[in-house]
Amino acid sequence: MAKKLLLSLLALTPAGTAAQCLSSSSGIGLANYDQCCSGQASANGREISNGVEYDYHCASWMEPDDVRIPNVMSARDCARRCHNSASCAASAWHRSNWCYLSPFASDLEMKTHPEADGWLALRETQPKRDPATVPPAGCDAFITQCEAEKKTAEDERDHYKDLLDRASLNSPVVQLQTPLWAAMPI
Repeated sequence: MAKKLLLSLLALTPAGTAAQCLSSSSGIGLANYDQCCSGQASANGREISNGVEYDYHCASWMEPDDVRIPNVMSARDCARRCHNSASCAASAWHRSNWCYLSPFASDLEMKTHPEADGWLALRETQPKRDPATVPPAGCDAFITQCEAEKKTAEDERDHYKDLLDRASLNSPVVQLQTPLWAAMPI
């Protein structure tokens, strides 16, 4: 009875409305996971937490992951850790209170399996850009100059390539009747 009452109370926000997935930081992994997934392995949703909109998918996780953090007490805390990390593209939280942060990678993907009970994949709907591709502030003039220099270099390369192609078409191919090594004295 007390356990049912506790779970019922955990399912309510302070305003008395039904809690959503990322609004809980109860510290009880199973209760937080149940708020997100309600026993439905195929459940997913979209929610705003601290001004950031997230998609979440039950029975799912992200691969690859390069940071594993124990004692992360809720899906919200896991999502926040990813949001605050410049190198995190997405995260996965497990109801055993583990958070897995995934880096920006070309092979980043979400994996789903109906038997993956307890897993929750989290991704911002307006994802951050990979810090390696974001120029620092005040670099616009430098970037414009680099792009102009790149275009000049590519134009020169193409010009010399055309010259080389035309030169090779106009030059006769010399075929030796006798290999050079055969004409050399021993």
